[in-house]
Amino acid sequence: MPDLALSAAEVARLPLFQSAQARRLLIPEDGAEHARKIADSVRDAWLATTGGAGIEVAIGAVAITAVLPVLDPAAGALAGQVAALSPEAMTELLDRAWQQLWWARPAIVERARPLRAWIDAPQPWQQHGALVVVQTCIRTGLLELAGDHERALSGDILGRLLQQLRGHTDKQSRGEFHTPAAVTTLMAEILDVGGAPADQVIGEPAAGSGAMWRAAARHMLAEGQDPAGKSWVGVELDPLAAAVLAANSVIWRLGGDVLIAAADALATPDSGLERAAAERSEAVGRRDALLHQVRAARPAQQSLPNDE
Repeated sequence: MPDLALSAAEVARLPLFQSAQARRLLIPEDGAEHARKIADSVRDAWLATTGGAGIEVAIGAVAITAVLPVLDPAAGALAGQVAALSPEAMTELLDRAWQQLWWARPAIVERARPLRAWIDAPQPWQQHGALVVVQTCIRTGLLELAGDHERALSGDILGRLLQQLRGHTDKQSRGEFHTPAAVTTLMAEILDVGGAPADQVIGEPAAGSGAMWRAAARHMLAEGQDPAGKSWVGVELDPLAAAVLAANSVIWRLGGDVLIAAADALATPDSGLERAAAERSEAVGRRDALLHQVRAARPAQQSLPNDE
C-alpha cells in the first residue's frame, strides 16, 4: 500500500500546513460541502493506507483533531507543528488531548472510549494511520471548520465516516438507517426547538451519530440561542455510534448537560437512561476524586482544570 504520511521536511514545504490563510483559499464556501470533502478525503486516505481495517482508529483520530480548536481556539496556528510530528509523537498528542477533554467531560470521554481505546496499546500501523488521518484533516481544513461553531454544525463528518468505512453487509446486520439532513432540518423547524423553553430536554431514542441533535442545534443557533443551554439525551444501541455521538456533542458544543445511553431503547427498561445517568455520576466522581488528590499534593497557587 502507498505511504501517504508526509515527513517533517515535506510538511514544512507545503503552505497548506503552514498557513491557515492558504487552507481557507481551498475551503468550500458551503459548510456541508466542506464537511463532505473532509470525510471523503479521510476515507480515501484510510483505505489507501490500511485497506479499511480498524475504522475506530480513523474516526477517533478525526474526532479528537476536531476537538483541538474547541479546547484551544488557537489550535489552527499550530497546524504545521502538529502535522510534522512522528507517528509516535502524534499518538501521544492525541492521547493528551483526550486526557484534557476528560477533565471537562469525563462521562463523554468514557462513552467515546471505542474511539480511543487503541491508544492504550498502539500498534505501529495504527500510529502510522492516525498520522495520515491527522495530516489529511489539517490539509483539508478541519481545524478551521471545527473552530467555527456554525460551520461545525454544517455537517456530520464522523457520522459520514462511520457509514462509509463500514461495509454494506455490516450496516445491514445492525439495522442502521441515517435520517437525511433535509428531514431532520424540517423536523427541527416544525418543533421550533429554538423557541422552546430554556430548560427543554432534546431527546432522541435512536440517536445514531446525532443527525437530529445537529439539526436542533443549528436551528437554535439560527434563532440566537446557545445549544449549550439545553439538556441533551440520546440512546443508541451501537457502541461505536454512541461513541461518535459523544464526540459530536463536543464538536457541536452542546454543553455539559449531555446524557448518552448505549442501549436498546425498545428492549431496555427506561431505555437505559438510569444506568447511563449512574455511569455519568460515577465518571464525574472519579474525576473529582482524582482532582482532589492532585490538588492536595500541589502548591495552592497551581491550578487544575475544572468542569465547565
